[in-house]
Amino acid sequence: MGSNPTGRAIFFSPRNVKVRKWRPLNEFNKPPAEEEKDQALALTGFSLPGWLKLGGWYAKSRVFLADVNSEFKKVSWPNRRQVITETAVVLLVVTILTFLVLFLDRVFTYFANLVLV
Repeated sequence: MGSNPTGRAIFFSPRNVKVRKWRPLNEFNKPPAEEEKDQALALTGFSLPGWLKLGGWYAKSRVFLADVNSEFKKVSWPNRRQVITETAVVLLVVTILTFLVLFLDRVFTYFANLVLV
């Protein structure tokens, strides 16, 4: 049995593996002319790093902000009463747990002093 439940595991030697140059995912679907242009620029030393390529940044940021806006519309926002009620519950639970820890600390300190003194 192999590691893949849909088929047998394929065993190969590292000598038969061809190592390809890593490319970012957005470069796989480039048209051939654009890919050749990038290669020519890289050969001449005029290639820009990714963060300097400013083409389309405005359109991409508009699309991103439109997506953010549509996601904000899908959020179920609590009303004022729910926020106040849930905040009060949290404060009450935190206060109770604080006094519980304080009580347990006093009890353990008392018994530790009995044993040590």
